Amino acid sequence: MLKYHSSIVRAVFIGSVFALAMASCSKQLPPGGHNNFHPYAVRHAAMHFEYFGDTRGTEDLFIDSFGTVEAHDAHFELLDPRGFRPTFTFSVKHGAEIINIDSMHHKAYHIVDHVLDSLSHLSPGDVPSSEQEFASYFGAQGYALQGDTTVLGLHAHVWKFTMGPQYLIEWGGLVIGKTEGSGNHGHELRLISIDTVNPIDPRRFVPPSSYPIEQAPPRPETQSTN
Repeated sequence: MLKYHSSIVRAVFIGSVFALAMASCSKQLPPGGHNNFHPYAVRHAAMHFEYFGDTRGTEDLFIDSFGTVEAHDAHFELLDPRGFRPTFTFSVKHGAEIINIDSMHHKAYHIVDHVLDSLSHLSPGDVPSSEQEFASYFGAQGYALQGDTTVLGLHAHVWKFTMGPQYLIEWGGLVIGKTEGSGNHGHELRLISIDTVNPIDPRRFVPPSSYPIEQAPPRPETQSTN
């Protein structure tokens, strides 16, 4: 999930895509080689979400090539002491290359996800499935599998955070729902519609040119002890 905007998108989608767990101690392919790692189990999808609670608005998620290409387009309002504050976020991912739009500072940041890049270079025998990588990452964050559920006809899994009232709904390595807190101090991200049949317009994966693109400040990488 990213430090350049304040939203639950960071905790939900970007966390599930851009912060994949590092598979340490595994043999890497030669430079330039790529395996068939798929961030998601679905080939392409157009998904529409709505926010409820102390965050309100909508988000559209588009993925193609099993998540190798991805775009998020979110328009929502966050509740703070001054009331609801409108926020716009947009991000595009091609492989491990990410363009993240910072609407608050009118900039676009270029980010390289080194963890995702490392996963794409693992030897074929070490490549995890989408679901295995999801379980590895969110399990390390304190989530435990609770059981199954159905969302819009999709057979999904429910994950609960062991330290508090936070739930994720996962389908094929994708977070398709989230609930955190309750009452006036909680929010929910709910899947409203999904289309996995029609191809995605390639223009969905082209970042807007309205903001100058800058290299994002470096972030500390997780160190392996193996």
